[in-house]
Amino acid sequence: MHEAMMGVLRFWLDRGVDGFRIDVLWHIFKDVGLRDNPINDDWTPNRTQRDRLIQLYSTNQPEAHEIAAEFRALADSTVGDRSDGLWNSCHRLSTRIDARTDSTWHHRFPSRQP
Repeated sequence: MHEAMMGVLRFWLDRGVDGFRIDVLWHIFKDVGLRDNPINDDWTPNRTQRDRLIQLYSTNQPEAHEIAAEFRALADSTVGDRSDGLWNSCHRLSTRIDARTDSTWHHRFPSRQP
């Protein structure tokens, strides 16, 4: 699976994409022992169904950080072979999360005011 995912990234990078939007990366790995998440004794009906369990084993596994670093390294390996200057403008817009990832997510929506 790992090599298949990296192959998909290489496929698109070879075709000149500028980057990837990777949502919910914290869910990419589950506990290696496939343990069930513990029940959240503090859950109340006004909370989401997801909150019924403490997401201990199904999210934020250490391997997610490692794969993010690999994704980043692969994307960085293509920097310099693009000549349109897009890398520089995207880099200026990006927010450094840590050494593994950047984020260019913009949460503001256009105003309807003139």
